[in-house]
Amino acid sequence: MEQPSSVVETGDFYKMTHPKMKDLLGLGNAFAYFESRQGAQFSSTLFFGMTYYISRLTGQVVTRESVDRAYCEIKNAFGENCGFPRDKWMYIVENHGGKLPVIIKSVPEGTLVPCGNVLFTVESTDENCGWLVGYLETFLSKVWYTSTVATLSHEIKKIIRAYTKITSDMSDEDIESIIKYKLHDFGARGVSSEESAMLGGLAHLVNFVGTDTLEVVNGHKFYNLPRGYASSVPATEHSVMTAFGPDGEFSIVDQLIKCEEYKDKILSLVVDSYNVYKTVEHICKDLRDDVLSRTGKIVLRPDSGNPLEVIMKFFEIISEHIPPTINSKGFKVLDQHISVIYGDGLNLNSIDEILNHMVKNKWCASNITFGMGAGLLQKVTRDTQRCAYKVSACQKK
Repeated sequence: MEQPSSVVETGDFYKMTHPKMKDLLGLGNAFAYFESRQGAQFSSTLFFGMTYYISRLTGQVVTRESVDRAYCEIKNAFGENCGFPRDKWMYIVENHGGKLPVIIKSVPEGTLVPCGNVLFTVESTDENCGWLVGYLETFLSKVWYTSTVATLSHEIKKIIRAYTKITSDMSDEDIESIIKYKLHDFGARGVSSEESAMLGGLAHLVNFVGTDTLEVVNGHKFYNLPRGYASSVPATEHSVMTAFGPDGEFSIVDQLIKCEEYKDKILSLVVDSYNVYKTVEHICKDLRDDVLSRTGKIVLRPDSGNPLEVIMKFFEIISEHIPPTINSKGFKVLDQHISVIYGDGLNLNSIDEILNHMVKNKWCASNITFGMGAGLLQKVTRDTQRCAYKVSACQKK
């Protein structure tokens, strides 16, 4: 994953002019903080991502070569007499070995912090480099992204947990063991870069383990990730299900469900290629014995339509051929060999709406898994949690 070679080449053009301004004002050391301001979409922010950004600032991050390269590029924007503080950057090279003379402190990653409280601080340790505190704003502020994705994922988990507790008679411990799989990340193709996929994907994994964002494997470079931190299953897509045309879809379904390689695994099948309800009926009626003889679960995935209507119709067809049980709270629970995943265009509100509709129709929330793509990793902004980095104190030299 290619990254900018130096912090000198990241940030805002205009901040390059600030060292001279601060010299004129006689300013030395400075201090800044980062917070989610009150009035954010969610009342607390789940802080995550700092380790990655600090790793990009650790060690010799400023070199003579990077300073010269930045100067050549920046003068094209400002003009020959661009005000690029070459002497300031070279001071860091010559007096600090290219290491940034700043101290960064943060709350532990994974901490849920009420809005209006500090998440991290930055303080200069050399009065000749106090300007760095303001300069680093643009770079360090990007932790808004990882923290906001982690927060959104956390809020959805709260919703899923609440509905599962209402409808399930499992213990709290058992509920926690299943809901960590109940929101699956399909967001890699919906984000702007591989770096975003990695960071957003890792942020989601603070709360859940289900993901198809392969870039999260790069997280090992920055985090000591435990075994099993990410989980996925064999799953089809439309290019698989339509390979033999409309008359061949059932043949594909038959082969996959009966395949020995997948019998002990969860197998997810997208079933809306031609006639979604006929395909579900074929699986639950014609292949009923094959489904029930497997040790792994078949997960049916509709990929279009009105989710409230489609999900209820799926449950109806499944129940007709593979009767559910009724738990002690009076909610219907599908046989352990089959379930449903829905992931088309979802967001926090639509997930809540689906689960509420299931409750009204006496279906246990454990029967469904959700998937999210761009809605999870891309449809967030710095304003979602009102994230802001502010220099709050300066000393006179």
